[in-house]
Amino acid sequence: MRPLAGHCALLLAALALGLHAVEARVQPLRPAAIEMDPPLPPRIIPSTVGHSEVERELRTLERLATSEKPVYAAGAASQARGGSAKSLAKPKAGKAQPAASAPAAAGGPGTAAWLLGLIHLHGAGVARDPVRAQQWFEAAWARGEPLAAAGMAWCLIDGCAGPPSPAAAQPWIDRLARANRGRALFLAWLSLTRQSPLALAEIQNPRTGSEDPPLPHPELLLEAARLGDVHALIELGLDAASRRHWQQARSYFVAAAPKSKAAAANLEIIDMAQPRSAKSSEAAAAPGAAALAEARRAHRGEGMPADYAMAIRLYRQAQAEGNPEAQKMLALIFSRPTPTGEVDLAWMRQLAYVDVNSLAPSLSNLAGVRVMRREPTPLYDFLPPKWQQRTLPVAP
Repeated sequence: MRPLAGHCALLLAALALGLHAVEARVQPLRPAAIEMDPPLPPRIIPSTVGHSEVERELRTLERLATSEKPVYAAGAASQARGGSAKSLAKPKAGKAQPAASAPAAAGGPGTAAWLLGLIHLHGAGVARDPVRAQQWFEAAWARGEPLAAAGMAWCLIDGCAGPPSPAAAQPWIDRLARANRGRALFLAWLSLTRQSPLALAEIQNPRTGSEDPPLPHPELLLEAARLGDVHALIELGLDAASRRHWQQARSYFVAAAPKSKAAAANLEIIDMAQPRSAKSSEAAAAPGAAALAEARRAHRGEGMPADYAMAIRLYRQAQAEGNPEAQKMLALIFSRPTPTGEVDLAWMRQLAYVDVNSLAPSLSNLAGVRVMRREPTPLYDFLPPKWQQRTLPVAP
C-alpha cells in the first residue's frame, strides 16, 4: 500500500507542475506599442467596373494627389470651427497674401486632390460619396489648393460627413474670398439662408397685387452676380421668375447660360412660354382671373410652398366672381374625397397642372414651364465638362 501511495503523490505533483506551466503559457500578453504613419487620403474604389478609361484616370489622379507630403498642418477640418458671419473683407492692396491663397501648381497634388473631391461629391464615374469627398477636400487644402476652401465650406453647409453646420462654414468662406470672392459671397448667402427659419408666405388678397417677401440678404447675391458668379445669377433668375418678372429672369439666365446647363435650360423654358403671352392676356381679362391665378400659384407651389387650403379658398373666391375654370377645378377637387369625407391631398397634387378647359380634363401643356433648375451643388461648375458628362442626371 505504501508504494502505491508514493506513486499517487508523484502523479499529483506532476499534474500540479503541468497546470502551472499551462497557466504560464496562457497569461495575457501586453500589446506592444505600434507607431503608425499619418493617414493618407482615401483610396479610390470605382463603382464603374469595366470602364477602364475612367479607372485609369482615377488611379492617375490618386497617385498624383498622394505624391507629395502636405504643405500645411494636418487636420484641416478642425480649422473650420468657430468664426462668425461677418461681411467678407477684400484683400488689402500691397500686402502679401497667405500661402493658402497662392494658386496651386497646374496639375499638382493639390489640384488632383481637389478634382477627386469634386468627383466623389457628384458621383462622376464613381459612386457618390460625400464623406470621401470631404476627405479629399481636406487633402487638397493641405496640399495648397485654395479652392478647396469652397469644398470645406459646402461640406459644412450641407453636411458631407455629419449634420449640417452652416455657421461653422464662415472661416472657410473667408479663406475662399482670397481666391474667388464671387463664390465666397454666394456661399455666405447660402449659409445665412440655411441658418434662417423658413419664411412662409402670408395669405394675401390677390386684388392688392402684393408679392412674396423679398429675397433674404439680396446684397450678397447682387454683388456675387456682379462678379459673375454663376450660382448667384441662377438664384436671382429663379427669384425673378417666381415673381413673373420674365425679362429680368431672362437677363440673369442669359448671363449664366455659357457656364451652366441649368441656366440654359431655364432660359429655354422662359422662351418657350413667351408665345403664350397673348393667350395669357386674354385669360387675365376673364372674371375672377386674379383670384384664379393666385389659386393656381398656391396649388402648384410656384415661388412659395404649396398651400392647398389657401388654393381652395382662392378657387372659391374666383368661382364667386364668376370664373368657370375655378368652378370646374373645385368640382374635380371634391370629386374624390377620402373615406372620411376630407380633401384627398394626393388627388389634389395630381390636379395641380390639369387643364380644365378641354372637353376631357387633361394635363396642361404648361406643366413643365415652372420646373426650373439649379446646379446639383455650388461646386458643380468647378468639375471639368468631361467629368460632368459622367454624372447621373439630377432631379430639379
